[in-house]
Amino acid sequence: MANQGTNFGLKRHSAPMQPTMNMDTSSKTLNIQASLKSKETEEIVFNDYHYKEKTWSKWPTAPYTTTVAEGIIVSIMEHCHLYLCKRVETNSFQVTFQGNGESTSDVCTEIIDSTDIMSAPIPLFSRVHTVCVDKFGVMFCDCCAFESTGFFCVHMVHVAEYVASANGETFKGFTHRDIAVRWTSSYMQLAFKYTTPKTIQSFYDTLSSNNIKGPMLQHQIFNNIPLECCSDSLPAEMRLKNYSIDDIDIDGSEPFDGFETRFVEPSGCSQNLEKLFSNAIEDSVLITESKTDARSALKASVDDAYRMADDIGVEGVKKLEEILNEFKTWCNRKRAEKETPDSTLKRKFIPMTSDNYISNVKRVFNTHHM
Repeated sequence: MANQGTNFGLKRHSAPMQPTMNMDTSSKTLNIQASLKSKETEEIVFNDYHYKEKTWSKWPTAPYTTTVAEGIIVSIMEHCHLYLCKRVETNSFQVTFQGNGESTSDVCTEIIDSTDIMSAPIPLFSRVHTVCVDKFGVMFCDCCAFESTGFFCVHMVHVAEYVASANGETFKGFTHRDIAVRWTSSYMQLAFKYTTPKTIQSFYDTLSSNNIKGPMLQHQIFNNIPLECCSDSLPAEMRLKNYSIDDIDIDGSEPFDGFETRFVEPSGCSQNLEKLFSNAIEDSVLITESKTDARSALKASVDDAYRMADDIGVEGVKKLEEILNEFKTWCNRKRAEKETPDSTLKRKFIPMTSDNYISNVKRVFNTHHM
């Protein structure tokens, strides 16, 4: 998310970061963008909380959820009719994706509404999900959608519709009490604002810390729903949708057995690969010594020293000047030890320093006053 936010600030924002900005200006720019995004999000949450009517959703969760949450719920409910389920135990159901039955290309609907997926090399598998209901009526699915997102999954919705139709009733949808509290508009509006009373904040904090385990099944499971045989657990190659088992040659073993070992252990590489890497290392030119630019390496430290000296005042400036003079003296001494001056050396350019003049080139004075 941080990376995506940086890309957004670099490329698309109305106050974007520029390549000519230094670190301080770039940080201020990102802070401005974060403030604008915060205000935008605050406005969205405010509208969701005060204007609860969502004409595009007919489900009972609409007045209580955020716009994003209700959009996800509407999408889940729209895909419910593409599934079939059967009762395999007293409180357990198996759900499979079937499509709408019009053509064999309906297997694409589970992934994307396009027939191009059938010609893609990516294999599609049929899956069987199990939905269980505990003694309190709480629903659990092995797809773990509720545990990861806080929403009921399409498999739970289909089981709820199936049980309701078996009882001669209509499933009207789950309520806002059947999703995680973080998706409700009241939680987003009141839980984090400093103007919210502490008691209400404590209430929402308790709700978020002790969230529900799953949605509640609204209808009782009667014995008029027949028990059917449980589907067998098939290997992956037997559950392929867009490939024939004759197209796969796995030699009776799992295709990914030893996958990690072959890439981690050097002994698993072929001789050709080992030779290729060896030659590449021998032919490479490695950098034996690195040259560090003092200005680039110490710019941040020097800037910090300037800032701290300014904070202290005149005493800090004098102390920093004293330290810099000591450092210059030490550098002159080291440079003198490193190389002995050559009196015969002629220099074309005279450096503008305070060092003693050591060249035999005749010094040129300003002749204006001579």
